[in-house]
Amino acid sequence: MLFISRRNLPSLNWGADMYAMALKELERLDAWDSPMLDPLWDLPTLPDITEDLMSLVGEEDFPTSAVDEEKDLDGRSYSFSEGSQAPLSPDDSALNPSPDPEPRSMDPLDLNLNLQVRPVLLSGCAICPKQDGLIDCGTCRAMTYCSDEHLLLDRPSHEKICNPIQAARERAEEWRLKLESCSTQPFRRNLGHLHLIPEAQPYLAELSNLIALHEPIRHRTAVERQLVWACHIMYMSGIDSNGYRFKVPALMMRINRDQECYDFMKWHANQTGEPVHKTAFDYLSCRFGNPIIIDPIIPNPRKDFVGYKQEDIFESIKVFKPETPIMTLIPLCLVKIRFLFDIQRLNLAIRAFGNKLGGEVFDLVLKNVPFTKQIAENEALTKSAVARFEAMKTLLGQALQLYRKVKGMNPLVWKGMVWSMRGDIQWPGEEHTLEEEMKAQVKMNWESWIETPGAIALLERIMIEAGDL
Repeated sequence: MLFISRRNLPSLNWGADMYAMALKELERLDAWDSPMLDPLWDLPTLPDITEDLMSLVGEEDFPTSAVDEEKDLDGRSYSFSEGSQAPLSPDDSALNPSPDPEPRSMDPLDLNLNLQVRPVLLSGCAICPKQDGLIDCGTCRAMTYCSDEHLLLDRPSHEKICNPIQAARERAEEWRLKLESCSTQPFRRNLGHLHLIPEAQPYLAELSNLIALHEPIRHRTAVERQLVWACHIMYMSGIDSNGYRFKVPALMMRINRDQECYDFMKWHANQTGEPVHKTAFDYLSCRFGNPIIIDPIIPNPRKDFVGYKQEDIFESIKVFKPETPIMTLIPLCLVKIRFLFDIQRLNLAIRAFGNKLGGEVFDLVLKNVPFTKQIAENEALTKSAVARFEAMKTLLGQALQLYRKVKGMNPLVWKGMVWSMRGDIQWPGEEHTLEEEMKAQVKMNWESWIETPGAIALLERIMIEAGDL
């Protein structure tokens, strides 16, 4: 999705007057020019997100979280409960929020806390902000550049990871060609059982090696390739010893596939057929259509599997089985937080621009401020202040419930996530199972958390309120 900022405003093809007005008003919302701080959080944070943070943390069973009915400024009633995609009656004077008071009975929850984050995941040219006319590194294909000059400029720092990737790609391609020329046709006859074929094991090992080599690269193309290869390994092999089915959600969130991420987690957590990890690739192949990127070292995926699609992000977490593992609950908590932040950004944009921009410009702002089109295109959320309030309250309540559930399964995981953000990885003194699990979960998820501005800050606030930090 396009982000509006000074950097890309000219690409929207607005008229000169509209451009000048939008540029002036967008100064305060130019969040994407700064790699270290999201200025959206400098605007007045929406108050009254939850009635009592500690009461939600302390609930044993997940509460309904949303008020059954509220009355907006014009006296109309709106309802927004779990399991409903959107509030009723989308009309609202919130599009012109002169004063736009929220319900007064709640205590404010200040989310504006320690929001310095590491740079977000790069996309486009690795040197400059240009997103069009890109060329990839012909050696590793994991980075993109706008010109040969920028490719050469980045070469000294990129070379140390580029050459090992090139070597691994060549080995993987060599093994793929051997398998395709094999008379036993393993790609046709042994799908789902390729790990049992001795000749295929080096090929699967090289794909796993490629994923590991791409992990340090903070670029969208590298993350996309990890996702494709992880899905391919699950599809070809009958085992998933590396736990790729649990790494996929974090990879999807890193490239802003939040809705698909939630759909996949819900589908995967409720599967009963075997082997789940084999059909996971079929599911993702169908959901993404063609592969995210075309890569010659993997055969074409199947496209005939039908899974969950456009599931309700606001629905209760009870749709997940009680035995859902911690590896799923951690990214599930983050995806709820990401949708919460999207709605908050939408609310801040409406408050900042509702009276100042014309209808056409304002509609463009609403469609481009949130990360996810599911929020930007939700007419009820864009037009109702009460709807936004109830949606945020619902998502925050669910995130708190998931926080508590993960904490009950392993009390070290959330601390490890915060320590990883601080760069102060001081693990507990003695080795034990919980510590090893915590390290594994942090390694699997921390990049998706730190690349979500404000997520670690909110996690810290929850931990402080709960007395866990």
